Amino acid sequence: MMRKPNFTSWLSSDESQLAFINWLLMWINNPENKNLSKTAKYLIDYFTDSKIKGVNNLNLVLEADRKETIFIINETNVLLITSGEVSLSSLKNILKKTSKDYPGFSIIPIYVNTKHRVDFKSILKLGYKLFLNKNMLKVLKYGINLGIDNDIFLDYFTIIKNQDESNQSYNKYPVKNWITHSYISFFSKLQEELDCGNWDYFKNENYYGFFLSDKKINFLNNEFNYYIQLEYNDLCIKLKMNNNDTIENKAYSFNYLINGASDMFSTQLNTNNSDEVITIATYNEAYIIINENGFIDFEKTMKNIKRIEAYVDEVLIEAVNNYSE
Repeated sequence: MMRKPNFTSWLSSDESQLAFINWLLMWINNPENKNLSKTAKYLIDYFTDSKIKGVNNLNLVLEADRKETIFIINETNVLLITSGEVSLSSLKNILKKTSKDYPGFSIIPIYVNTKHRVDFKSILKLGYKLFLNKNMLKVLKYGINLGIDNDIFLDYFTIIKNQDESNQSYNKYPVKNWITHSYISFFSKLQEELDCGNWDYFKNENYYGFFLSDKKINFLNNEFNYYIQLEYNDLCIKLKMNNNDTIENKAYSFNYLINGASDMFSTQLNTNNSDEVITIATYNEAYIIINENGFIDFEKTMKNIKRIEAYVDEVLIEAVNNYSE
């Protein structure tokens, strides 16, 4: 329950995260509340990997045509904070524009996301540092341990703590009793720990799924794009089809390659399938590892997924090499 009305009540999850970050950072050199100031410096240390030893000057730059936040640190560094579901091309353009607008400055790009439905790995490749709910919770707990008794801070701590507990719902029930949100929280946690992949709702099939990053392999002058996808309790190998591909010249060729994994996968081909992505094989066993009480063993499950993905890659490479020989 909110202690007093505050700005987070009227904002979306990502907007409130960004607004709170801006509010907290403005306390960095404010002597009125030493604990808030210390926590702001702790946040700056996370953003900058502790490379800026002292923040003597911090200015918030407000620009009408920008949705992102810019802070100038010590007149030599630009802290660029972007939030929400932003496309990769937009993130790239935002960073490019900021570098152009602030020549000679060291740009520190941060991407704030609370929904987890983005490709983290691609964002990291652009040079952004991720800031997720778990990172915010760590900053807030630091402030709580210092003894902060500010209504805005405490209310926001409650919000993020509740969100974190909701994101742990996969741990509250045995796997056989999981509901839709259990899988969503599991996929979100998996993405955080793997730093790759994404999850989404597949409307046509009416399910939520988690897909790992694309892989490529060349065979008979064809490039095959495939990936592992988790569909609730099933683990599948997906194959991307281009407009000029047919089941005969692409899927059958890939089926030959994956045949070496027939001890672990059941292959399936639908010659009438015209989808852009098709299921080429399904794992024969349960990929989710459970403990003696029927609850998920997350660490073992994550290792199992990595092991299966590595095994598929190995089988495909071996098949290509053997065919070449």
